[in-house]
Amino acid sequence: MQDDPKYLEALYNKALSLSIFSKYEEATSNFNKVLEIYTTNVMSFIKKIYPLNKLERYDDILDCCDEVLRFYHENTISLYNKARVNAMRNE
Repeated sequence: MQDDPKYLEALYNKALSLSIFSKYEEATSNFNKVLEIYTTNVMSFIKKIYPLNKLERYDDILDCCDEVLRFYHENTISLYNKARVNAMRNE
């Protein structure tokens, strides 16, 4: 079942929905499930940043950004979030 692309899509959409409805822990957990199956799913890393931010899990945000930047060195979302988190830490 986990090899089924529809399962992966449903899990990803569930994570997005949970994030929209402010269920940030559950959203993060579902993004993690997607990433366990499809470890290079860049959009899951990017979308996971929002609930992590709401949970103030800044180290995890940096980890997500680093994963995205491994594949897309100039991804502006990841570069922005990485800079934002680092700037907050330097205040």
